[in-house]
Amino acid sequence: MTLEEIQNIVFEYLYMFIPIVFILSYFLYRITRFILGRLSYRIALRTENVYDDLIVDNLQPFRVAWLVPLLIIYFFSDFALGRDSIVSDIALFFVIVVLVDFSIALLNGINDIYKHRPRYTGVSVSAYIDIIKVLIVLGAMVFTVWIFTDVPPLVLLGSVGAWLAVLLLIFRDTILSFLASIQISTQELIKDGDWIEVPSYDANGIVIDVNLNSIKIQNFDNTLSVIPTYKVVDVAYKNWRAMQDSGGRRMSPSIVIDISSIKFCDIALLKTFSKYDLIADFINEKIQDIQEFQLENAVAVDFPLDGPQITNIELFMKYIEHYLNNHTDIHQRRLPYLLRVLEPSSKGVSIQIFAFTKTVVWTEFEGIQTEILIHLLAAVPYFDLKIYQE
Repeated sequence: MTLEEIQNIVFEYLYMFIPIVFILSYFLYRITRFILGRLSYRIALRTENVYDDLIVDNLQPFRVAWLVPLLIIYFFSDFALGRDSIVSDIALFFVIVVLVDFSIALLNGINDIYKHRPRYTGVSVSAYIDIIKVLIVLGAMVFTVWIFTDVPPLVLLGSVGAWLAVLLLIFRDTILSFLASIQISTQELIKDGDWIEVPSYDANGIVIDVNLNSIKIQNFDNTLSVIPTYKVVDVAYKNWRAMQDSGGRRMSPSIVIDISSIKFCDIALLKTFSKYDLIADFINEKIQDIQEFQLENAVAVDFPLDGPQITNIELFMKYIEHYLNNHTDIHQRRLPYLLRVLEPSSKGVSIQIFAFTKTVVWTEFEGIQTEILIHLLAAVPYFDLKIYQE
């Protein structure tokens, strides 16, 4: 019996073969689904690495099992009804859909594996993965048009001008995002895990995903900001990664002193301040210098501006210096601290402190800064100074 005779018999008794094919397809689907599901999940559970777990979670083997019934229906309809039948076209279309879904899931799994590498530095490849996904979908669209219109793919791809115009119109944002993603990736402007601020989008938090079309930021109030990728390179933003990598975060609090409380210190006042252990040695040296000068120039010293003098605000700044120098949470050498007095204003004179904490964790940093500021505010009255307040 020839193949043509078998084909004629199948076509003649088509009403009998169709239910058989569908029943066979269903049972093969169930068997394939069971085998793929059980086998893949068992392998994933028995291995210690997480890579196969990520692949299995993304692929969802149960969905791949749909290829078996679809291919059976396609080949049966092609054999019994001919290649031009609508049934074979529909079956082939769904085969393409399943393959596209499988390819995209596989790419997602590869992306997850890349992010879970021990040497992952935060530079995401999601943008490139998304480009491959777009090409897969475009290829599937071309083949779909070919299936239902019989127009060869090369002819469709030959109309480059028309296709290019349509692509530029439809995928304008995607193309701009792709170019921006290349810039972000090559220059390492933004990585997963970076703390960034984008004021124009009211975003301030941790980057949780950088892909082709958008950058997702988990704000500190637990809201989610989604910014188009190409927009980020067009607006001003602040990336705190360099601060985090440096191991020190700068604090710059200011203490505003009432100008009327600033004065020269006499010997009696200096002896009072010499009780403060942190600056006792420094004050004793100053007392000795003043006394020696007065002994040598007894006649000339008859006014506070005569000879070496020191003010209470200078002593307070010296106290701040020694206090920071003895603080275990402040960098001393690699990131040194600095004190400066700002220009007096109607609100007094400000002592500004620049110092770097040894931690970059936000809560710990705020705790250290608060502790230092409150301590210094409480120490101000002990130097006969007053905090300015309206």
